[in-house]
Amino acid sequence: MTFECLCCGICCRYLGPYHEAHAVPSYTYDFELEFTPTGDRIDVIVSEELRHLLPDRSVFEKYPESCPFLRYISDDEARCIIHSTRPDYCRKSGCYDYLVRDSDGIICGKIKNRFVMGADEHVSEILANLSDIVSRAPYDVFIKEVTNALTDAGYTIS
Repeated sequence: MTFECLCCGICCRYLGPYHEAHAVPSYTYDFELEFTPTGDRIDVIVSEELRHLLPDRSVFEKYPESCPFLRYISDDEARCIIHSTRPDYCRKSGCYDYLVRDSDGIICGKIKNRFVMGADEHVSEILANLSDIVSRAPYDVFIKEVTNALTDAGYTIS
């Protein structure tokens, strides 16, 4: 499966606890981004064409654990305002292995490894009933069981 970014922001909504931004004194759009689990730091710069989004902190009202550089330009379209200088961690990881879609084809969750992101309430409930499988089974068995449970409930996994 080829990764294609959907600009939904789901992958970045939970990175806040892992990314700490330090402003570089006297530079308005330059930051040092620390990946807190390792202490690794990288210099990042807010993209010139997205600088107008930097003061908008509304994403944190709805998603308080968001990456400090995630911004929404509409209700369903997000942007990384440091995209061109983002860390390798962000460059190398697609935000999902599988998409969960409802019967209308609308994305209602994403699966990355064993982590389900942005799942609606019904998908979360179905997955909660599979908690033993989620925590113990090999990944291929996990995906098979999750796919079967969600397909039985009218969802598709792609």
